[in-house]
Amino acid sequence: MIPADKSPVGVPVEPGQRWVRAPIRIVGSADDGEDRLIRRLALDRLRDLRDDGVTMAYIGRMYGVSGERMEAVETELRR
Repeated sequence: MIPADKSPVGVPVEPGQRWVRAPIRIVGSADDGEDRLIRRLALDRLRDLRDDGVTMAYIGRMYGVSGERMEAVETELRR
């Protein structure tokens, strides 16, 4: 049990104050505008590579993953 005068990490809490858990923000949620932008940029780059005749297997080798994994990433980016 955490003492009332200490935060969960053991930092003293000022007299008369309480520590409150802050809500956790999911990093990279689909609702995040910045995340949507990054996804669109990634999809555009993959489309450009495919238009140039580069296969997903080759792209996978460039990034050290299998072609199947790159296909899965592309599918995930489209969501």
